Amino acid sequence: MNQTETRFSITSGSCIISFKKDEELLYQTGINTMPFSAPVAAPLFHLALAGDYQGDNWALVHCYSNLPFRMRLVSCETDGHDLTAVFSAPDGRLGVTVHYQAVEAANGFRVTTEVKNNSGETIPLTYLSAGTANGIAADGSLPWNDREKLSLHYFKQTWQGEAQHRALSLEEAGIYYTCVHPGTASFSLTSRGSWTTGKYLPLLYAEDRETGKIWYAQYEPLGSWQM
Repeated sequence: MNQTETRFSITSGSCIISFKKDEELLYQTGINTMPFSAPVAAPLFHLALAGDYQGDNWALVHCYSNLPFRMRLVSCETDGHDLTAVFSAPDGRLGVTVHYQAVEAANGFRVTTEVKNNSGETIPLTYLSAGTANGIAADGSLPWNDREKLSLHYFKQTWQGEAQHRALSLEEAGIYYTCVHPGTASFSLTSRGSWTTGKYLPLLYAEDRETGKIWYAQYEPLGSWQM
């Protein structure tokens, strides 16, 4: 059966998130200041269940499970700024709802991910993302791994030593090109327990020095978190 693919975007200030959609799937294709599609599209969330296969190299990056790729789109509503998408697992036991709320003053979106158990039985979750960002800094002429392209900025925290700025190149952060296969190179910030700013601020900047754009993600945690 042929399915019709459509592409659309939502806007908040100068931030534009682009998607591609058909009758069963909805993927994020890019984040930019213009409608943009990166080479690879990605699900709107990551989710893993206890006992499910979580192999492949991606497991060392973000607890990889292919469940988000197997979930089917139930509904998608947008006014061009906010978006609500509802997904269902193949067996119907789980539903996932992703909300994008435009925050115009911040040139960004508040993203929330909700999981609903439709089975009436306990289903242990081992991983759930608050949101994903795909296709950042994919414009310009320099490759992503060029030393002059991208820098990561984060902030260390300690008692009476808050917001200590640190900056790394991608290579210094351990992210580098090796081959055409999916790799395990990644960079993460992690906090354990209820003191959510005890070690790091839940805030990460990616600076594209070629295009002069800065992309940031801020988590609003109530407990342990990872970025």
